[in-house]
Amino acid sequence: MTAPTPFSLTARASVVAARMVELLTAYIDDTAFNDPPIRGVCYGDQDKLPITPWVCVEPNDKIRDWPPTPTDMTEVTIEVQMLLYYSDGDKSEEERRKITDRLAETIEEYFNVNHRQLTDAYGNQLVIYGYCVSVESAVAQKGLNSLYKAVRIIWRGRSKLRLTQAQ
Repeated sequence: MTAPTPFSLTARASVVAARMVELLTAYIDDTAFNDPPIRGVCYGDQDKLPITPWVCVEPNDKIRDWPPTPTDMTEVTIEVQMLLYYSDGDKSEEERRKITDRLAETIEEYFNVNHRQLTDAYGNQLVIYGYCVSVESAVAQKGLNSLYKAVRIIWRGRSKLRLTQAQ
């Protein structure tokens, strides 16, 4: 792996989402992080889930401020959604909802406490700042007969780049 350039801020939601996948993957099967533990993490929402709890990390909206400055510098708002799914036929509806909501709150707190200035694997800043701005509970259907308790966590970050700069 090649080290990034010293100027590492990004306007790419795909870069931020991939980094979040890396960070959450470290907590798969970690009961100290959450019990029951995360069983899987992937980039992008999935049609089928092999096991739960499972977290799908997907780029959402990206908005550049208008107009740019005379130097073509723009501020960029990046959104990433973390979709958490949980199902366990041995547990009641109420217990499944509680488990899902608690894990979502653990993930939210993890990013808000530890990653306000999200960095890459080398410690270089990817965004100026970011945090979870929304946590939405729901029920999701995957396939014909699979219902999951679900939570969508919206993380929003702020970055700044020139329009002419590759990220």
